Amino acid sequence: MLYKYLDPERLEFLKNFRIRFTKPGCLNDPIECIPKIQLNDIDNHIQKIVKRNFNKIISKHGLNKNTISALKHAENQLSIEYKNNPNVFSNMVLTKHRDVMNRTFGVLSLSESYDSELLWSYYTNNHEGFVIGFDENNDFFKRQKNDRPDCGKLYKVIYHDDRIIIDVDKYKIPIQLLYTKKRVWSHEKEVRMIRELKNADDVLDINDQKVHLFKIPKNAIVEIIFGININDKTRSKIIDIINNDSDLKHILIKKCIYNNSGEFKIIKNDK
Repeated sequence: MLYKYLDPERLEFLKNFRIRFTKPGCLNDPIECIPKIQLNDIDNHIQKIVKRNFNKIISKHGLNKNTISALKHAENQLSIEYKNNPNVFSNMVLTKHRDVMNRTFGVLSLSESYDSELLWSYYTNNHEGFVIGFDENNDFFKRQKNDRPDCGKLYKVIYHDDRIIIDVDKYKIPIQLLYTKKRVWSHEKEVRMIRELKNADDVLDINDQKVHLFKIPKNAIVEIIFGININDKTRSKIIDIINNDSDLKHILIKKCIYNNSGEFKIIKNDK
């Protein structure tokens, strides 16, 4: 089973059964999915950039003396700029890379752990929310017909501190980049699912940001765990939703407690 920690405001999930796949640039680690850029043949790459930017001019006027001169001048200027400040060129490539990533991929972050006090604090608004337990064998977590080969399935996050290298001359986004994090995050025991954003079931505009939602079947939900500090109103709403929907009555309700020894426990809760 895999788990999603949700704050009380995410109660809407149990009404519309849409779950967000987050753009890489909106994940909570600001340096996540940022590779190390490797430039082996800078001159060749500069030529490609210049020619790409001059395509309209060339198609209109052809390769005459003026366009050839302008191309050479642009190449020389870029070469000088790169040699004086290599970071300028690397940052330009990174900016393009981030744009491609954020337009293409969405990430669903889950955890193998349901009883992490830290995760309850981080992601459920200090234990006021709840956790959804999903059946990882449900068809939702398998590749769909419209998914590219490396998307639509679950990946255990790899934790290490070495940045993934991308060779600009052979530019291709390795899917591993989307499920690799620094070791400091290893306590989250994260499992990720990656989908192409173009396949989202709904796209909402929230605070000038496009939020991509994918519909998840009700039978993928196995259990719901209430946080220690969940209020009575939120708890009652969840229980009412389950009791009033025959497709949800299989869901097991549990709750978090601290026992007499001060241990954090998850126990069954009668509806």
